[in-house]
Amino acid sequence: GGTLPYVNHNFPYTVQNATLKDTHTFGPNLIHEFQVSFHRYVWDIVPDQNFTPRSLGINTPDPKIPMPPSLNVSGRFNLNSPFAGSPAQQGNSWALTDSVHWTKGKHALKFGGSYEPLHFYADVQFDSGRYAFSGELTRNQLADFMVGYVSNLSILRERENQKQKVYGVYVQDDYKISPRLTLNLGLRYHYDTPSYHVKDYLSVFIPGYRSKVF
Repeated sequence: GGTLPYVNHNFPYTVQNATLKDTHTFGPNLIHEFQVSFHRYVWDIVPDQNFTPRSLGINTPDPKIPMPPSLNVSGRFNLNSPFAGSPAQQGNSWALTDSVHWTKGKHALKFGGSYEPLHFYADVQFDSGRYAFSGELTRNQLADFMVGYVSNLSILRERENQKQKVYGVYVQDDYKISPRLTLNLGLRYHYDTPSYHVKDYLSVFIPGYRSKVF
């Protein structure tokens, strides 16, 4: 079966940036720079259809953003919602950098460090679900669809709320060996901490556990 026209989505996307920088000159050979930057992005989902499974009489939780479910009738047709209730997402990141520029003789030294706390999260919600009909009840996929017998149902629960920290330090020396030759030397160390969930959530499978929602 083919995929039929069903529902379209718009994805409004917002990006915000802000930077504050201070440069202090201690003398002709010594300069200090400090900078704070902030970056935020937000993207949302706006479907052109807003009915939900519950409005059709299906007892499943409504998503935060009302939108139709995805339907698959095996061998017949697909009605796919590009994002079946995927949540709005947002990321906030800060960047603090500190550096010193020092010129002494034939050496132009630069050294400093950076710190970046990152935060990515999404609204917690259910999606509208993906319903599959395979003919298990009537031996006919379309007949199962007509009587509402679902062979498989998957629903997403989004709990994205991750944080991470990034550290960096460096030292650099531009050594002027002669008027026509400069040797560039440097060393950088960069470390990304493992990301972690703010509330220590972890996805696990518990044999024999029944849902209290469905």
